[in-house]
Amino acid sequence: MVPLEVYQYVALNVGLLILAAWFYILLLILREFRHFAGTFLSHKQGAPANNELLAQCREAVARASQFSQQHSQTISELLQVQMTLENQLSQIRASTADHITKEEQGSINELNKKLIRSHKLIKRLKGELDNSDKKLQHVSSKLEHQFQSTDTLRQANTQLQEELEQLKQTKASTSANTMSDQQTQTLLNQYKRQIEEQNQLIDQLSVEHEGDGSSAEVAALKTELEQTRQKLKHLSKEKNFVESRYLEAIKQTKPE
Repeated sequence: MVPLEVYQYVALNVGLLILAAWFYILLLILREFRHFAGTFLSHKQGAPANNELLAQCREAVARASQFSQQHSQTISELLQVQMTLENQLSQIRASTADHITKEEQGSINELNKKLIRSHKLIKRLKGELDNSDKKLQHVSSKLEHQFQSTDTLRQANTQLQEELEQLKQTKASTSANTMSDQQTQTLLNQYKRQIEEQNQLIDQLSVEHEGDGSSAEVAALKTELEQTRQKLKHLSKEKNFVESRYLEAIKQTKPE
């Protein structure tokens, strides 16, 4: 039969192993969240792109979830060892019930209390790890939703910038057409004034030279007047063409 001291030694080692595993898991989780907090504060001060910050947050949460799952499996294995020790202790108590001394019975009872306390500690640790894993999954889902929302806003912003650039180009083209139309109208008005002045001059010369044999100057002015009228006719056609193009551009810029 295995001596009672061996079981006491095993139980003590199991208890120490459980405590060491508990503090190691807490250390890993705290390290991950410390890294996350440091990254968040440094990015907040530096004000970088939100995309990079969200990616690092997701990575930190994923690592913490991975550690939680790994050590949850370790806790489950420790729980199996604990249950095995409890079964072996029950068998020892049953086999030595008729010839056990009071000191041995007291040691067995003390060992049983330690195993029960260790069993409760393992179950509590497993429950806390499960809760931590659920919280990490919840945080991960929130980060994923925020990441998708940020990506959607970025795409919408890019589309708005493209539309704004198109509107600027259309406005510039429309302004150029408007200026061209105004210049044409100014030139037409100038030719009209010149024609009116030349008509007045021709009438005046006709009155002054009425009865004279020479009308060469009047004929020259009439020729110049006819040329000016032809230019005015050509400019009118150009003006109508520019106005039609301008109206087409205005219709294209109006929202449907």
